[in-house]
Amino acid sequence: MRFPPTTGIQEAKQFVLASEFAPDAKVVWFWRLETCPQMLVYSKTVDPTGDVAAVVDFASGERQAARTARGTWDALIVDIPLSARGKGLTSSRPPAAG
Repeated sequence: MRFPPTTGIQEAKQFVLASEFAPDAKVVWFWRLETCPQMLVYSKTVDPTGDVAAVVDFASGERQAARTARGTWDALIVDIPLSARGKGLTSSRPPAAG
């Protein structure tokens, strides 16, 4: 998903949630990494078992190597299994820093 270069991260986050997810979607975590904020989103409508969620990776710039407060350009949405044993959201964790 592409945004105008002056889009702030909060604007991008709200737009992605409203346009790409079911109304019951919840942000499990939002992690501000140095160059690319990420969030984990879960919806019972999409997966009532709790075994799958989506990671949204926000990036900026031509090479997506840096992000400014008013410069979110892209959002990449990827479905991920939350655990190999189907334990659901209790096993999800934000990415490690650094």
